[in-house]
Amino acid sequence: MKTRLSITILAALALTTIAFAQPPGGKGQGGQDRGQRRGAMGAAMFIEQSWAALCFEIGLSNEQIGKLKPSYVWAYKARNAALKTAREQQNFDSVVNTMNYIKKTLEERIPIILTATQKTAWQKWQADQEAMRNRMRQAGPGGGKAGGGGGGQK
Repeated sequence: MKTRLSITILAALALTTIAFAQPPGGKGQGGQDRGQRRGAMGAAMFIEQSWAALCFEIGLSNEQIGKLKPSYVWAYKARNAALKTAREQQNFDSVVNTMNYIKKTLEERIPIILTATQKTAWQKWQADQEAMRNRMRQAGPGGGKAGGGGGGQK
């Protein structure tokens, strides 16, 4: 019984030490802060999320899909190449810039092929996504007050 209690206390101390070993200001690998890393993750997921939204919610025609598909092929391959390089070099700093560039490029190309009605629906989808990200930021780590967080950091 004493051995189990000792192991539990040691495990708790180890977890506490790891939690407090995080560098100040939310800095992580390469000096990148958590907000930048989250932004890169969001930009990386943007490829699949926006393609699905455009095809299934906005309702692109086959002709529109054909015009936009090369941009998404480029984005998908560029993202995967950037992630592969980052993994090989054990340095994810450059991924942030690459992901943001990919997202920006797609956001510039998408409206070119949309009708006026589709542009309105696209803008609403983007606003809904931003609102959801803001709610998640406010909930903080753990996904909300009950999840053990609250007051997330940017």
